[in-house]
Amino acid sequence: MNNNLSFRKLQQNKINITEKYEIHYWSKKLGISNDDLIEAVKSVGTSLNEVKKYLKKGSTC
Repeated sequence: MNNNLSFRKLQQNKINITEKYEIHYWSKKLGISNDDLIEAVKSVGTSLNEVKKYLKKGSTC
């Protein structure tokens, strides 16, 4: 399987929502929709830990 993730390195503690492959990767990894991921990052920033905290609080509803 050949995809963008094969060619680009993800930062393991940051989420870059300007890259479609990162939106797809992190949405799948976190079990949320692309829109929920984008909303979370816009609310708390690009830190993976902060996004996880935000999602735990259920703020994406």
